[in-house]
Amino acid sequence: MPSSSATSGPRWDDCAAGAARTSGSRPARSIVRSSCSTSPSPIPLAEQLGNVGTEVGRLRRWRGKDERLAAGAFDRALELLDLTLADPRWRGRLREIARARELLCDAALGGCEHGATLGDLDRYFLEFALAARCHR
Repeated sequence: MPSSSATSGPRWDDCAAGAARTSGSRPARSIVRSSCSTSPSPIPLAEQLGNVGTEVGRLRRWRGKDERLAAGAFDRALELLDLTLADPRWRGRLREIARARELLCDAALGGCEHGATLGDLDRYFLEFALAARCHR
């Protein structure tokens, strides 16, 4: 296993592996929030994408300072997007969510393919976090 100093950040392999996971080889799990009640309630889409935005913000903050923390934030953001894609409640929004995932991978790799930046994605996901907070 390579050391953390050999890791230069997110790799395209992570993006491609996540795409393969969402194509049916991984069982779908519903993202739930723990609450005081006995049964967990499903998290709304705005809150799910707001959580992705938190990880994108962490990725921006740690990129160039601590690549281990940046890579962890990137992995968590991809995992949250993969879980959101696997959630059957969002079938009508799959194209948008998959596109956000694609742009995240592009931004993490420098924006060569689509010109995406982590700042752009941070602002995009912030709107979801704000919407989720307004509806609490």
